[in-house]
Amino acid sequence: MNKMLKVSFIIPTYNNEKTLERCLESITSQAYPDLEIIVVDGGSQDSTIQIASRYASKVIELSKNVVGNSRQVGVRNSSGEILAMIDSDTYLPSNDWLSQAVSKFHSYRAGTMWASNRAPQNASMFSRCYFNLWRVLVFDRMVRKREMRFGGGNSLFLRKAVEEAGGFNRQLHFGDDTDLANRIANLGYYVVFFDVPLIHDTMQSVRQFLKKQIWGASSLSVHGFNILGLNARSAFYEQVVLGFRGMVKGIVIDRDLSWSIFPLLIIIRSFVYVSSFLATTVKMAITTSPRIVIDKCSITR
Repeated sequence: MNKMLKVSFIIPTYNNEKTLERCLESITSQAYPDLEIIVVDGGSQDSTIQIASRYASKVIELSKNVVGNSRQVGVRNSSGEILAMIDSDTYLPSNDWLSQAVSKFHSYRAGTMWASNRAPQNASMFSRCYFNLWRVLVFDRMVRKREMRFGGGNSLFLRKAVEEAGGFNRQLHFGDDTDLANRIANLGYYVVFFDVPLIHDTMQSVRQFLKKQIWGASSLSVHGFNILGLNARSAFYEQVVLGFRGMVKGIVIDRDLSWSIFPLLIIIRSFVYVSSFLATTVKMAITTSPRIVIDKCSITR
């Protein structure tokens, strides 16, 4: 009989009162006998702390909101053999989801169990389009064995593998989970993709999407696309080529009109990322350009 592995849910939060309670309720309702919940807050000003206190085993309050640091603090304060890194706007779909997910660690030499994501049933067209695109990109990466075969957000990690890989990069505020999953995969651990989707209540509006893109672009302009395992050519292929293919199939064959939002999505994403990288490039050019000093001198005849 396989040993029951203790699971530590580590949830970074910041002003997440709208979604946190449903997230925590979905965890506490799991038919799994050995789990704990560690909520690490980055300085919330709303009722996030009060909500977390009603459900979590531990609530840790930090003065600064850096997601990579919050997750690593959670790791240090947890005791589970499996570390479940779940966003505070994500819900487990059924009370046996965790049991199914953990079983994958018994079946494979898995370091990462990467979960599928989908929009809620009442999601906006924008959110549905976002996750339609997410699914197209992820399955293309797996089928073609391209970049990011190592997992991403909303994953379960084997603690032993996390420790061997050196833990989360505490400087990263975006892509920290993908960065860690990459390092774990490079150690030879398997990645298991678990296609029983978590419900991810995000990207419900253009404003929310724009905010997330600015957040991601500002981080990647500093740390580079390498933390996501992508280069510029791959990013273009995925976002433009695969995206438009997915849109045509989604509208013509699947009759999913949420795909009609895709042109707006890709325009926003392209504008934000290009603007961010151009601004970073100009700033670097200015700060690294040689200083020219002109001395005033007098000439006498």
